[in-house]
This record gives sequence, C-alpha cells and structure tokens, in this order.
Amino acid sequence: MMRRPYAVLGRVIQALHFILAMLAFGLTLFGPSFLLPYLSVFWLGMISMYVINGGCVITHFERYLTGEDYTIVDPFLTLLGIDSSNENRDKLTMMAVIITFLVGIIRMQK
Repeated sequence: MMRRPYAVLGRVIQALHFILAMLAFGLTLFGPSFLLPYLSVFWLGMISMYVINGGCVITHFERYLTGEDYTIVDPFLTLLGIDSSNENRDKLTMMAVIITFLVGIIRMQK
C-alpha cells in the first residue's frame, strides 16, 4: 500500500479536529456561562460554513491529505449502528450542532 506524502499530517489534523470538537461541545453543554455568547457565535459560524461549503472545511482538508473517506463523525455513526455515508454524516453533524447550539441558547437564558 502506497502512502500519500501528507497522510500523517492529515491524521494529526484529524485528531486535533476531534479533540477541539469535543472541547467545544463540552464547554457549550457544561462550561462556564460567561463563554456561552462566544460559543453561540462559534456554532452559528460552524453551521453557516458547513452549509456554504457542503461540509466541514477541516474534514475536506483531512480527506485531501489522507486520501481516505473517514471523518470524525464515523465513530459515532458506528456506535449508533448507522452506515457511514455522506448523507448520514451530514444528518448527524447538523443534528448535533443544532442541538448543542440550542442547549447553549437555553443555558444563556438562565
């Protein structure tokens, strides 16, 4: 199997992408309330970029570097017993981001 020259860099970016995504979710759901307005702007930006670019820009870059069709959403799809198709990835990503954004808005109201 021939490896792409930047596959390792793609894996590093993929790992950072996963860690930062989980950090953003965790801070929105459980973090200090003073961060919520900033996180809400972040989530709105992420939703907008996701829709405009037809998916996550970071994921597109990871796929380009690694040459693989694997995303950070795939482990969650596997846990849920759902096929790893682009349609299912988009649905799960949008559902998770919108729910997290709404939870952040609800938390700001308290």
